[in-house]
Amino acid sequence: MDDPVAMWEVLSDRLDNATTKLSHTQVLLKFTPSRPSPDETVIQSFTKLISFRKKFIGTTKIITDDAMKTHIFTTLSNSYKMTIEILEQRIPAPTAPQCMDAIREYAKRTTLTKEIGDASTGAALSSSGGNCCRGGRGGGRGGG
Repeated sequence: MDDPVAMWEVLSDRLDNATTKLSHTQVLLKFTPSRPSPDETVIQSFTKLISFRKKFIGTTKIITDDAMKTHIFTTLSNSYKMTIEILEQRIPAPTAPQCMDAIREYAKRTTLTKEIGDASTGAALSSSGGNCCRGGRGGGRGGG
């Protein structure tokens, strides 16, 4: 191979994902302690988690669906507690992407509710996890 750019691309593909034991370990060492930062949106947090998972594409190693869900459920703030409890009770159990979709939807509704409150009254409505989940889709009326 004579092209240095092509050579680096090949090396990057082989070494940047989790094809080596060292890379695999490094990815897991970053994934396991990762937590959403206070200024990070749910979408940004999930994008970061998905990027860890994608590093294993093309290898025999994976971050399992259960590991991903456990990580999501144990690292999100308490404002998502009710949504997480609902997801944990569903039968059949939702996949990690389905959980992320439900949490994104909840976050979107919560943000919209707060923005409507700010616009109409000048004060934000409560955006606690318990109040926003009741009655709507995925709320206390049988899931969804």
